[in-house]
Amino acid sequence: MSKDLSQVRRLRINVGITQSELAEMAGVSQSLIAKIEGGKTMPSYEIGRAILDTLDMMIDDIEEHRSAKDVHTKPLIHLSPDDTVGEALDLMKRNAVSQLPVIEQDKSKGSVTERGLVKKIDSLDRDDNICNVMESSFPILDEDSKLDLVKDLLNYYSCIITSKEGRLVGIITKADLLKELR
Repeated sequence: MSKDLSQVRRLRINVGITQSELAEMAGVSQSLIAKIEGGKTMPSYEIGRAILDTLDMMIDDIEEHRSAKDVHTKPLIHLSPDDTVGEALDLMKRNAVSQLPVIEQDKSKGSVTERGLVKKIDSLDRDDNICNVMESSFPILDEDSKLDLVKDLLNYYSCIITSKEGRLVGIITKADLLKELR
Protein backbone atom coordinates (compact mmCIF):
# COMPACT_ATOMS: atom_id res chain seq x y z
CA MET A 1 0.00 0.00 0.00
CA SER A 2 1.28 3.42 -0.86
CA LYS A 3 1.33 5.64 2.22
CA ASP A 4 1.23 9.42 2.30
CA LEU A 5 1.29 12.02 5.05
CA SER A 6 -2.51 12.22 5.22
CA GLN A 7 -2.37 8.73 6.78
CA VAL A 8 0.11 9.55 9.55
CA ARG A 9 -2.50 9.85 12.32
CA ARG A 10 -4.26 6.58 11.39
CA LEU A 11 -0.96 4.69 11.05
CA ARG A 12 0.39 6.10 14.31
CA ILE A 13 -2.75 5.08 16.19
CA ASN A 14 -2.71 1.62 14.58
CA VAL A 15 0.81 0.99 15.87
CA GLY A 16 -0.16 2.35 19.28
CA ILE A 17 2.25 5.23 19.77
CA THR A 18 1.82 8.86 20.75
CA GLN A 19 2.75 11.88 18.67
CA SER A 20 5.71 12.44 21.00
CA GLU A 21 6.97 8.87 20.54
CA LEU A 22 6.70 9.11 16.76
CA ALA A 23 8.44 12.47 16.78
CA GLU A 24 11.32 11.13 18.85
CA MET A 25 11.77 8.05 16.65
CA ALA A 26 11.62 10.09 13.43
CA GLY A 27 13.89 12.83 14.77
CA VAL A 28 11.33 15.65 14.54
CA SER A 29 9.28 17.69 17.00
CA GLN A 30 5.94 16.61 18.43
CA SER A 31 4.39 19.88 17.27
CA LEU A 32 5.39 19.07 13.67
CA ILE A 33 3.64 15.69 13.93
CA ALA A 34 0.53 17.45 15.31
CA LYS A 35 0.59 19.97 12.44
CA ILE A 36 1.01 17.21 9.82
CA GLU A 37 -1.85 15.19 11.33
CA GLY A 38 -4.01 18.31 11.40
CA GLY A 39 -3.22 19.10 7.77
CA LYS A 40 -1.72 22.46 8.75
CA THR A 41 1.74 21.95 7.27
CA MET A 42 3.60 20.00 4.63
CA PRO A 43 7.14 19.06 5.68
CA SER A 44 10.06 18.67 3.33
CA TYR A 45 10.34 15.43 1.39
CA GLU A 46 13.18 14.21 3.64
CA ILE A 47 11.25 14.80 6.87
CA GLY A 48 8.05 13.30 5.45
CA ARG A 49 10.00 10.26 4.26
CA ALA A 50 11.62 9.87 7.72
CA ILE A 51 8.19 9.88 9.41
CA LEU A 52 6.68 7.38 6.96
CA ASP A 53 9.77 5.14 7.08
CA THR A 54 9.55 5.10 10.90
CA LEU A 55 5.89 4.06 10.73
CA ASP A 56 6.63 1.44 8.05
CA MET A 57 9.35 -0.07 10.21
CA MET A 58 6.99 -0.30 13.18
CA ILE A 59 4.19 -1.81 11.08
CA ASP A 60 6.58 -4.41 9.65
CA ASP A 61 7.73 -5.31 13.16
CA ILE A 62 4.14 -5.72 14.36
CA GLU A 63 3.14 -7.78 11.28
CA GLU A 64 6.16 -10.05 11.72
CA HIS A 65 4.88 -11.06 15.15
CA ARG A 66 1.19 -11.48 14.28
CA SER A 67 -0.23 -14.94 14.03
CA ALA A 68 -3.44 -16.77 13.18
CA LYS A 69 -4.69 -16.46 16.76
CA ASP A 70 -4.70 -12.67 16.37
CA VAL A 71 -7.48 -12.83 13.77
CA HIS A 72 -9.34 -16.13 14.21
CA THR A 73 -12.95 -16.26 15.34
CA LYS A 74 -13.67 -18.35 18.41
CA PRO A 75 -15.45 -20.49 19.34
CA LEU A 76 -15.46 -22.66 16.25
CA ILE A 77 -19.04 -22.96 15.00
CA HIS A 78 -19.42 -26.27 13.22
CA LEU A 79 -21.66 -29.09 12.10
CA SER A 80 -21.46 -32.80 12.77
CA PRO A 81 -21.77 -35.37 9.97
CA ASP A 82 -25.18 -36.43 11.35
CA ASP A 83 -26.68 -32.92 11.06
CA THR A 84 -29.13 -32.13 8.27
CA VAL A 85 -28.99 -29.58 5.46
CA GLY A 86 -31.80 -27.72 7.24
CA GLU A 87 -29.74 -27.52 10.43
CA ALA A 88 -26.75 -26.29 8.40
CA LEU A 89 -28.83 -23.58 6.74
CA ASP A 90 -30.30 -22.48 10.07
CA LEU A 91 -26.85 -22.37 11.70
CA MET A 92 -25.41 -20.38 8.79
CA LYS A 93 -28.27 -17.89 8.94
CA ARG A 94 -28.19 -17.55 12.73
CA ASN A 95 -24.44 -16.86 12.72
CA ALA A 96 -24.27 -14.91 9.43
CA VAL A 97 -21.67 -17.24 7.93
CA SER A 98 -21.40 -18.78 4.48
CA GLN A 99 -19.34 -21.85 5.31
CA LEU A 100 -19.03 -24.29 8.18
CA PRO A 101 -16.60 -27.08 8.98
CA VAL A 102 -17.98 -30.55 9.64
CA ILE A 103 -16.32 -31.94 12.76
CA GLU A 104 -16.58 -35.23 14.61
CA GLN A 105 -14.62 -36.02 17.78
CA ASP A 106 -12.40 -32.96 17.22
CA LYS A 107 -11.43 -34.15 13.73
CA SER A 108 -12.32 -32.28 10.56
CA LYS A 109 -14.45 -34.49 8.34
CA GLY A 110 -15.44 -32.00 5.64
CA SER A 111 -17.15 -28.68 5.03
CA VAL A 112 -20.43 -27.18 3.94
CA THR A 113 -20.54 -23.93 1.98
CA GLU A 114 -23.36 -21.86 0.54
CA ARG A 115 -21.65 -22.16 -2.83
CA GLY A 116 -21.59 -25.95 -2.61
CA LEU A 117 -25.23 -26.14 -1.51
CA VAL A 118 -26.33 -23.85 -4.33
CA LYS A 119 -24.59 -26.12 -6.85
CA LYS A 120 -26.68 -29.04 -5.56
CA ILE A 121 -29.90 -27.10 -4.94
CA ASP A 122 -31.98 -29.05 -7.47
CA SER A 123 -31.33 -32.33 -5.68
CA LEU A 124 -31.26 -31.06 -2.06
CA ASP A 125 -33.79 -31.49 0.68
CA ARG A 126 -33.66 -29.90 4.15
CA ASP A 127 -33.74 -33.40 5.66
CA ASP A 128 -30.68 -34.61 3.73
CA ASN A 129 -27.77 -35.66 5.90
CA ILE A 130 -24.73 -33.38 5.84
CA CYS A 131 -22.34 -36.29 5.33
CA ASN A 132 -24.00 -36.84 1.92
CA VAL A 133 -23.49 -33.27 0.69
CA MET A 134 -20.32 -32.10 2.43
CA GLU A 135 -17.21 -31.08 0.54
CA SER A 136 -13.54 -31.48 1.42
CA SER A 137 -12.18 -30.15 4.70
CA PHE A 138 -10.74 -26.69 5.13
CA PRO A 139 -7.00 -26.50 5.80
CA ILE A 140 -5.93 -26.57 9.45
CA LEU A 141 -3.14 -24.39 10.84
CA ASP A 142 -1.75 -24.10 14.32
CA GLU A 143 -2.99 -20.85 15.88
CA ASP A 144 0.65 -19.72 16.22
CA SER A 145 1.19 -19.87 12.43
CA LYS A 146 2.37 -16.60 10.92
CA LEU A 147 -0.28 -14.31 9.47
CA ASP A 148 1.54 -14.25 6.12
CA LEU A 149 0.85 -17.98 5.74
CA VAL A 150 -2.82 -17.39 6.56
CA LYS A 151 -3.00 -14.65 3.91
CA ASP A 152 -1.41 -16.94 1.31
CA LEU A 153 -3.79 -19.82 2.04
CA LEU A 154 -6.85 -17.57 1.88
CA ASN A 155 -5.97 -16.90 -1.75
CA TYR A 156 -6.91 -20.54 -2.41
CA TYR A 157 -9.41 -21.48 0.32
CA SER A 158 -12.53 -19.74 1.62
CA CYS A 159 -11.43 -20.24 5.23
CA ILE A 160 -8.91 -21.89 7.51
CA ILE A 161 -9.45 -23.77 10.76
CA THR A 162 -7.06 -23.04 13.62
CA SER A 163 -5.87 -25.57 16.15
CA LYS A 164 -4.16 -25.43 19.51
CA GLU A 165 -2.38 -28.47 20.91
CA GLY A 166 -4.24 -30.68 18.43
CA ARG A 167 -7.72 -29.29 19.26
CA LEU A 168 -9.72 -27.36 16.66
CA VAL A 169 -10.36 -23.94 18.21
CA GLY A 170 -11.23 -21.28 15.65
CA ILE A 171 -11.77 -20.25 12.06
CA ILE A 172 -10.36 -17.52 9.81
CA THR A 173 -12.21 -16.23 6.79
CA LYS A 174 -11.32 -13.52 4.30
CA ALA A 175 -13.77 -11.30 6.18
CA ASP A 176 -11.73 -11.77 9.39
CA LEU A 177 -8.65 -10.44 7.61
CA LEU A 178 -10.58 -7.52 6.16
CA LYS A 179 -11.76 -6.57 9.66
CA GLU A 180 -8.11 -5.83 10.40
CA LEU A 181 -8.15 -2.86 8.02
CA ARG A 182 -8.55 0.30 10.02
